[in-house]
Order: sequence, then C-alpha cells, then structure tokens
Amino acid sequence: MKITQSQQSNNTMISIDNSTFTVPNHWFWPQFAGGWEPQTLNFFKKYLDPNRDYLDLGGWVGPTAMIATECGAKHVTVVEPNPANFYNLLLTQFNNNLLNRWTLENACVSSDLGRAIIGPIERIGRKSSATNIRNPDQGGVEIISLRLSDLLDRDYSLIKIDIEGAESFIIKDMLQIAELDTVVWFSIHPPFLSNIPEFVKDIKNITDEFWVVDDENQVMELDTLISRIESDEEKPSWGTKYGNFFEVGLLPKKFFDQNGDRKE
Repeated sequence: MKITQSQQSNNTMISIDNSTFTVPNHWFWPQFAGGWEPQTLNFFKKYLDPNRDYLDLGGWVGPTAMIATECGAKHVTVVEPNPANFYNLLLTQFNNNLLNRWTLENACVSSDLGRAIIGPIERIGRKSSATNIRNPDQGGVEIISLRLSDLLDRDYSLIKIDIEGAESFIIKDMLQIAELDTVVWFSIHPPFLSNIPEFVKDIKNITDEFWVVDDENQVMELDTLISRIESDEEKPSWGTKYGNFFEVGLLPKKFFDQNGDRKE
C-alpha cells in the first residue's frame, strides 16, 4: 500500500493507493507517508472484507479510517473522544464527500453507558487521543461514554481498538466479538494500565476464544503476550519509540484456524 502526502497552505493531500483525501494539516501526516506501521497495513489488507463494515475505536485524526476506506470497507464507523481530533475527522468527512460512508461518534468506549471525563485539558489541546477516563478533579472534558456492546450493531469484518489504556475497561466485553466473525486489531498500552494483573487475567480468558497473532500475522504464544504486558522495559524491542506500546491481531477461533485462514 503506497501512501504519499502533499502539504498546502490550509490542507494536506493524502494519497493511499487509488484514493486521495483532503485533510486538515497535522504534524502526523509526514510520518504517515514515511513508512508508518506496515504491520497495520498488512493486517487491514489481509482481513478487511470490502463487502462488510469497519469499526475504528480511537480514530485519532483518521489514518486507519482512510486506510479502511481505500480497502473498500462498505461503511466506516469512527469513535473518537478528543474534541480536537473529532473536529479534524468532521472536516475530513465533509471535504471528501464521505457523509454517506462514514459515521462519526464523539465518545469514549468504556465499561459503562453514560458520561465520562477525559483529559487532562492540556493533552486534549495538543490533539492527543487522551482516551483515558480521568478523575473529574484533574480537569477534563465531559463526553458520552459507550460500551463496546452499544457499537456492535453492524456487520463488521474488522474492528481496530486503540484507546490508550482504556482497553482495560472493555477487555471483558470483547468476548462478544468472538461470536461475530469479526477480527480485531488491538493496541495494548501496558504503561497506561491501572491493574496489570487483572488485565492479564482477562487476556487469558479471551485467548480461549481468539487466536492472538503478532505483527507478522503469526500466532503468538500466550506466555509471550503476557511477558510483553508485564515487562518493565521502558522501550522494548517489540514496542514503539514512545515505550511499551504494541499491537496484536485477534482472530475468533470459531471462524479462523491456527494459520489465520478462514475455516470452510
């Protein structure tokens, strides 16, 4: 998948293979066009079904939503809590005539349906995803809080979850996905998890229903996954330049075999 970008005075033109998107200028776009996350591109190209929908939890400023659109997703639903990022997504939706192909939700995903505080404000102002639910006394923005079950109302072939530590709030609910013939591209942020032993316990439970695959789409042993989550290395080899943050794919065992191929 070839990605290029051309910055203008007010907008940036992003080309992804055969699609071109007009997006608001953002510091990230040169990185996006500079060989960004080939493992994510490979996973999307292999598992996104153009006859079905795509769900993006933690859409940020839209890179994976645009990738899914280029891959032919029938419909794209993006959930993004940060109002600054959400504004960027709205502009992208309008500028590219995507009103009938994208549904945007300015909300966070958590264990409860209602309202939540995200922040702090200074992170939101810098357009961080800032998805962690914070204590209201720390200062933040009140937004809608949705449960994962509230969003599983379409025929998704692929769900991307990148919610900066809030994955601990929804990990138990992910067992619902195992019944839906839906794969998950799951970002894990151990430094942001408040209770790693509890998260590890929940990971063990969901691996009864999912194959876990690494960035090369190879099945990862549970012991390897747990050791990465529990690692105290600040910048391990499997992480990013920012720390111990990494992605894994989750393939429902009911629908996929150990080689990552769909069962007949």
